Amino acid sequence: MHPSIRFINSAKLSRSDLACLLTPEECVQQFSRFRNPTDVVKSLPRELAQRVSLTAKKSTAGLLSALQKELVQANWIALTNTPNHHSLDDARFRNAPRLKSRIETLADIKESRTPKASYKPVTDDVTLVRNYAHVPYEPSPEHKIVVEFAGQWSSHAACLMLLKSEDQAPKVTNARSDMENQHRSLATFAGLSEEARDLCIKVPCTDQPQPITLPLATALTPVEKDAAMEEWDNVLIPVLPMLESGGGSELCSSGYFYVIWNNKVWREVEVAPNGYFADVDLEYYRNAEPEGGKAFRHVNIDGANLVNEYYVGEEPFELYQAGNKVYSGTLNVDQSARVFRLTEEEVEVAFPTLDIDPITVKTVKSPSKAGDGDDRVAQGTPLPHIWVPYKINGEIQSESEGSPHLFTGTLPHLSL
Repeated sequence: MHPSIRFINSAKLSRSDLACLLTPEECVQQFSRFRNPTDVVKSLPRELAQRVSLTAKKSTAGLLSALQKELVQANWIALTNTPNHHSLDDARFRNAPRLKSRIETLADIKESRTPKASYKPVTDDVTLVRNYAHVPYEPSPEHKIVVEFAGQWSSHAACLMLLKSEDQAPKVTNARSDMENQHRSLATFAGLSEEARDLCIKVPCTDQPQPITLPLATALTPVEKDAAMEEWDNVLIPVLPMLESGGGSELCSSGYFYVIWNNKVWREVEVAPNGYFADVDLEYYRNAEPEGGKAFRHVNIDGANLVNEYYVGEEPFELYQAGNKVYSGTLNVDQSARVFRLTEEEVEVAFPTLDIDPITVKTVKSPSKAGDGDDRVAQGTPLPHIWVPYKINGEIQSESEGSPHLFTGTLPHLSL
């Protein structure tokens, strides 16, 4: 371990340790002398090292950032081997409010000793009747919704999501290989009530926090948790779009293609140079165009400068534009965040868990996208294949008028 620093769990901190206390910044400053992240890991207790992710352990900067986070949250305490004679004033621990609160609690405790008597303590050997109190509880939901996929493959960025309902929050899941049936994978939403739910595909974006959602089905009815089917009522098929030519079919190497479902453009997809497929957020272009031709803007939130009194990394925040709440999320570990698709020159940032007033922040005009102003830009994370519905709510789509089919064309000329 580091020759002059030791770490203890915060639960073991006592008044005698306060004279040896180090702030998170002081501890990280001493460890910054290490050049090899392996040397830093060897200096940490095994329990503390296990809390650091493998990604953070790849670099000294990432490792020290993770270490500082643990110390700021007062999960672990850094101590010197000898008293450091530093004061315990508020200014020294202003960036670690949880650690400061822990110190104040210990400082208020007065050590006292109870004198021992010279006689044996009196014990009560009378057995009392136990008093049982009935506490009513709500039974846990035991229903599920299962979506079947044709084939088995490695997971990627896309997933399935149940939208928020009146009584239940949104829920996300990924497809897993069915060990008993090797021809399929199953995506299971467990722990549901009997309330019907709406299903969609969720595709994360590469340059914004809001994902692309592709509607699949409405009012899906959950089944009992022990239910099993040879083929479930909702089935998706992963496909690779191909072009027909005189000699047969070939994979698309560039351009855009469209999936038409229920007589409507359901997906618009760009073929990336590496052969992957990136979605266009069609719902955004249909419904979220800025009024009056305003240019899009974005905001860069720097929590360290906005809130000097606290460390606000991973703190939830809300964004208000023209008095309306337009976004809610969580700051990154470095106390920053960036939000796109704004239209006003100023927005308000509010921290619902902190006792501070909303802060006004100026927005910045976003750079224009490539191509004409009317062009739609693919922002979805590139995927190795796309999912299309084969059966929804028990109805096979290939036997209906609204069956999904592919169309290739030029982006600006296809109506949404």
